[in-house]
Amino acid sequence: MPVSRFIVLASVILSSLGGPVALYAGSDDASAVGLVDIAYIFSKHERYKQRIEALGKKTQAAQKELTEKDAAINKKIERIKDFALGTPDFKRLEEEIAREKSDNNVTKMIKQKELREEDARIHYETYQEVVQEVTRIANNAQCRLVLRFDSQEIDERNPVAVQAGIGRLVIYSDKEMDMTPFVVKALNTEVASKPAPTGGRPSTTTKSGTAPGTKGPR
Repeated sequence: MPVSRFIVLASVILSSLGGPVALYAGSDDASAVGLVDIAYIFSKHERYKQRIEALGKKTQAAQKELTEKDAAINKKIERIKDFALGTPDFKRLEEEIAREKSDNNVTKMIKQKELREEDARIHYETYQEVVQEVTRIANNAQCRLVLRFDSQEIDERNPVAVQAGIGRLVIYSDKEMDMTPFVVKALNTEVASKPAPTGGRPSTTTKSGTAPGTKGPR
């Protein structure tokens, strides 16, 4: 995106919030625009990692249970070969195998759906936590706009990474615009005491410590 278009876009967004437009470049208010690296925050968010680890264990347990049921069905498939085709024992075992296969397939689909939904819920709730902290820190630092950016170096050997890097919205930024470390610290400080978000408006309560570029209350 050309620089002029970025400035226009930022100006439109800021204007919609009310008040004078103040971009970082050429502005007395150095904290008017902030940046956060969402991928990095997720990778360092302790509660998120704990929940993903727990989900992984739950997934492994479900897979083990389903595998054991498949193995039991396969044993019956081997046993049915001992009976003559059309005999009562053959028909009885054949019905059991068909019924258990059907039940196991339904169980698989239900369990997969539950695990996908839990994974989505974990990511959604974690993102809401991040938004809540970004909002609080941005308000404290008097930021009017917070953009997502990628702080990782582009791997020139990876074509996909190169294409993604070329498409990044933020090409250059002053390090003082990066709110990421403050968000990570706030989230992990509260990891033992704060429950997962349940919705509602983000808190703007001021805590000790301020984001880079913060001038404090006016």
